[in-house]
Amino acid sequence: MLWFDESKKDELYNLKEDPKEETNLYQKNPILAGELRLELMTWLKSARHSYDHGDYPGYQVQGQFIKVE
Repeated sequence: MLWFDESKKDELYNLKEDPKEETNLYQKNPILAGELRLELMTWLKSARHSYDHGDYPGYQVQGQFIKVE
């Protein structure tokens, strides 16, 4: 779970093995957590570009896009 609230710490769960999200694996897997964060931020930047520039025919802005780093 990636929080956009700096007062909360990021979390990492194996949803297949731990669907109730009871064991946070973030501290045990910092490299994986970093790679997943980077992948998510890259996707969010791409999505933000599409949101701002209407990359698709017939696109109309809806709602408010989350702030990204």
